[in-house]
Amino acid sequence: MPAAEQPLPRDVDTFRRSVTRYFKKYWCFKGFASREEFWWVQLYLLMVSSALTMVGVLAGESVSNVLSKFCFAAFIVPSLSLSWRRLHDAGFAGPWFLINAVPFVGWLGFIVMTLLPTDRTKQKKKWSEPADI
Repeated sequence: MPAAEQPLPRDVDTFRRSVTRYFKKYWCFKGFASREEFWWVQLYLLMVSSALTMVGVLAGESVSNVLSKFCFAAFIVPSLSLSWRRLHDAGFAGPWFLINAVPFVGWLGFIVMTLLPTDRTKQKKKWSEPADI
């Protein structure tokens, strides 16, 4: 597997590198993302969301609404692609992300799938990135 399509190795899965990779692979739905990479980014998104909430409390609801909508628009595609790659790494096809549409049980199932370890035996070659990326 070319280095570009592999998830970050455990020993280098730091917060900064995971977030950097999150933005670099903005439109990349092929490849894999480790559990650590996925959850470091979730922590980053929680921190951004908390900061926006604090700005909303201090600056007013209208400012918070504008910032929230901007951030949602900016983060929706990379979050979807990261989730897609995380599912690939756990051995599931990316469209399993749509399980989130099922109320309560769906997002719970998605969380369980993202918590599963890497399963190279279930990964498909078509999920890999082209070697030139």
